[in-house]
Amino acid sequence: MSIEQRKEHFFNVIRLMKKNKNIKIYIIDGEKVSGDFKEFNIGIYLNQKKFFIKNYARFFKNLEPFIHTVIDKNLVDGVNEFLENLKNGDNCREYTVEELEEKWNNYGSMFLKIMEISSENVED
Repeated sequence: MSIEQRKEHFFNVIRLMKKNKNIKIYIIDGEKVSGDFKEFNIGIYLNQKKFFIKNYARFFKNLEPFIHTVIDKNLVDGVNEFLENLKNGDNCREYTVEELEEKWNNYGSMFLKIMEISSENVED
């Protein structure tokens, strides 16, 4: 995503969170997680019946499909249990929509600058 698209995405999430109080945002503190998770990049949507995983390899290797759907009850239950344990741990924190807006107001320009510098480094 471009920097502008990321910014639009953030504000769209804020708008949706205000409309639907069931949408939750959790941030994992990477400093508190043991192990090497630098390559762990996952996008997931999950409920009690199925989950969807983004295929990030598609962006680098042009692999299909873009999204995998998993409906196996044991896998869905296992992922739900894992994420429940993760979000209840010391290394994870839930943010309210108000807290996210406050973070953006305090640090948004810094986030944009970091993304700008990062995108410049990728182009080199």
